[in-house]
Amino acid sequence: MGPRAVFFTLGALNLVGGALIFLAPKNEAKASAASAPADKREESLRSFIILLAVMTLGGIVFTGSTVILPAYFELKNRAIFQWLSTLAIPGLSENVVATAFTSLIYLLGIMGQYAGGLTAERFELRRSYLLFHCITIPAVFCMGVTADLPLITLATIYFFFLLGMQPIENTLVARFTPKKFHSIAYGTKFILTFGVGSLAVKMVESIKLKLGIEAVFPALGFVSLALVTGIVILIWNTSALRSENK
Repeated sequence: MGPRAVFFTLGALNLVGGALIFLAPKNEAKASAASAPADKREESLRSFIILLAVMTLGGIVFTGSTVILPAYFELKNRAIFQWLSTLAIPGLSENVVATAFTSLIYLLGIMGQYAGGLTAERFELRRSYLLFHCITIPAVFCMGVTADLPLITLATIYFFFLLGMQPIENTLVARFTPKKFHSIAYGTKFILTFGVGSLAVKMVESIKLKLGIEAVFPALGFVSLALVTGIVILIWNTSALRSENK
């Protein structure tokens, strides 16, 4: 149908979503985070700034990995493509196989987000956030030296937890945003994650040209190490804040 059909399809989905929201029952009950007891809130501008820095690094990791993944699969999954070629599937190409596996991994990432939501409800948020990001680090480093089925397996683990941390992160934004910044907190988050995070495109291109495409995921792993360090600082800062409040 051509590339333009993709944008028409996405536009139609947006219109359907808007119609569903418009037709949804109106619920006037407002469950505001501000109504939570003051002793359960962690309102600290310093904590919020640390969290913003962590999310910016997260945006770089997310954008960089999603930009490079289809091309990386096309280059590194040739044995899988050769095996699928024996099945005589019509219209099969290395690009089709790469994008199909990429779509499958993102689809499985939906379950990661559900798992992240359950984790956010049941366990301590900051440590859950740390755990999810820590799990991605060995996976992303190993992705730089694997191919075919091991690479697919590692990428599934990586994106399961990279996407799965989002419910935890959003809950942390609600928890640590100072009351006076409630109206702009999520706008600021997405400016940093998708705006500043878009610099990852240039970073990935530069690494690919200078060091080779295999170096991209280990480089993103080092960004994740910095991110995890930021989460540890956030945990320390909020623990110190809680002690001061007591």
